[in-house]
Amino acid sequence: MFYNNKWVKCSPAFNKELCAIYNVDVLDFNGTEDAVLQEYNRDDHKFMTYIEDYGHFEDMPLEFIKDTFKSNYPSLYERFKDQDHITV
Repeated sequence: MFYNNKWVKCSPAFNKELCAIYNVDVLDFNGTEDAVLQEYNRDDHKFMTYIEDYGHFEDMPLEFIKDTFKSNYPSLYERFKDQDHITV
């Protein structure tokens, strides 16, 4: 995100309930530092791994996101591709 004349990374964040389930701290964004999902949980166990940085985009790259999701999670893509939104 380009904020205050500077590029900063900010990941979509989990809500408090998901953070509790996955034992990770809530992700805070202060507008001056990168805010990306944590690799380790509160117990210092590997929670996730960043494999690739796709750089920045001038606008939300929705088709790129869909294509990437489809190639990495084909069964989930097929399950939800026709929905305008996901309900839980």
